[in-house]
Amino acid sequence: MFYVNDEYYSQEMIEAYENQFSAHPILKRCEQLRIAVCPDHTGMWIAFVLYVKRKGGSVLPLHAHMPQSQAVNMAEQAGCDYLFYQTFHEAIPCVRNQHGQVGTLIQFSSGTTGAPKMIERSWASIDEELLHYTNRLAGEPWDVTVVACPTTHSYGLISGVLAALKSASMLVIIVNTNPKYLLKKLRSLSSYLLYAGPTLLYTLARFQQNHEQLEAVMTSGASLPPSWLQLLQARATRVLQQYGCSEVGCISLHAHVETAEVVGRPLSHVHVTSGTVAQPEEIVVRINEHLVHTRDIGYINHKGEICFCERKDDVINVAGLLVYPGEVENVLRTHPDVDDVIVFKKQDPHAGERVCACFTAKKQVQKDTLVSFCQRHLTSYQVPSTFIQVPRIERGQNGKVNRKQWAEVYQ
Repeated sequence: MFYVNDEYYSQEMIEAYENQFSAHPILKRCEQLRIAVCPDHTGMWIAFVLYVKRKGGSVLPLHAHMPQSQAVNMAEQAGCDYLFYQTFHEAIPCVRNQHGQVGTLIQFSSGTTGAPKMIERSWASIDEELLHYTNRLAGEPWDVTVVACPTTHSYGLISGVLAALKSASMLVIIVNTNPKYLLKKLRSLSSYLLYAGPTLLYTLARFQQNHEQLEAVMTSGASLPPSWLQLLQARATRVLQQYGCSEVGCISLHAHVETAEVVGRPLSHVHVTSGTVAQPEEIVVRINEHLVHTRDIGYINHKGEICFCERKDDVINVAGLLVYPGEVENVLRTHPDVDDVIVFKKQDPHAGERVCACFTAKKQVQKDTLVSFCQRHLTSYQVPSTFIQVPRIERGQNGKVNRKQWAEVYQ
């Protein structure tokens, strides 16, 4: 059925795992329960997802490296009955803070713009997404799906693993994301589509030898900075991008990315409304009778493609003029001394909010140098009033940063 790194899991092995679950005093009645799992065995975890989905139970996937105390807290917030922490043998009973439904995939939003929010999706809605997602990719030339992102997150689990199993594509799940190992593994494959986050894709492109090329690569999460996208376009035969949210899953897909802000046409089961290029507005998604406000600002272009501008909560209002942090970051990344940058808002008694930037560089860079550079490429209200050089900028595997946390630290 699939590989995890170099280990193959056959249909017989998956059925053997399911027999173990069916004999377990708790897991055998999973259709009546809400179960949280913090897995340390990826093959068994995928088998469990397939088992729970078939039985109609509810599962909350938690990141494999989450501390136990945090995992217990998340499980209880989600109203789970039990937590299986790095084992499927012994369960930790949970004190349920609420009584949720059964028959769902339970997730928490990333929390990059506020407190993480619990979201539940029925398995039927996930099957609908998988149908339209795999139809959009039908007829593409790759034979292998490589998932090098967490399978406890919907991008890796639904778009990567479940979509590959539905389309009968050969599936390779990479847990060892050491760039040298991953590149060696990719060299042994042909005609593949690699699912990964922006940061890992950029790292792989930088580690590649000059004569090598990646096959097709899929990105999701944070928008690729233009310099990262240009490098990927030079080092991969094709760059794809998808856009979505936890409430809906994948909303749109672009099969030939040219610019990072264009995230593709909506899948056929969703209806999307937004603004225009002259007046971007919130991206709103209707699926069946369910309306989802994404809190993303964007517009629909003349081709019917969604174009992403910025998270609504991250937009900076400078005396009534709106600044998109991503635009400022993209300019600063073109400065020869700047390696990485994050732009965020700070409160200002006169302008309401002002633009601030933290950046990394290999040598000390003076504020006046960056101010002068920005003044040549940005309008005056977009130029950061504060520049802070920091040792590093931590990003999640999806490439996202929490601007709110940075603002709290450097307020």
